[in-house]
Amino acid sequence: LPFYPKAPLVAAAIQTGIRFEVTYGASLRDAGSRRHLFSNALALLRATKGRAVVISSEAERAMELRAPADVINLSSLFGLGHGGKGRACLDTNPAGVVER
Repeated sequence: LPFYPKAPLVAAAIQTGIRFEVTYGASLRDAGSRRHLFSNALALLRATKGRAVVISSEAERAMELRAPADVINLSSLFGLGHGGKGRACLDTNPAGVVER
């Protein structure tokens, strides 16, 4: 990210119903993108405290799709853990986007 997300601004955005998306598809194609994925995701998750975050693939090909268990493992590398917040990034938070 070209800026650091500030916690008060992010908290206000979450209160209004905004969700944040982290996509991992580009990191499967390029090593430089992988480095940016981790640094940007950690900055965003630090500001959101793991709330209101959706993890998606942004896949351009079918080979870039991953199983839900793999994405939960990826979320644990971001510091969200295997259950709770890591799982919410795949089921609860995306459902909140669609319902809104």
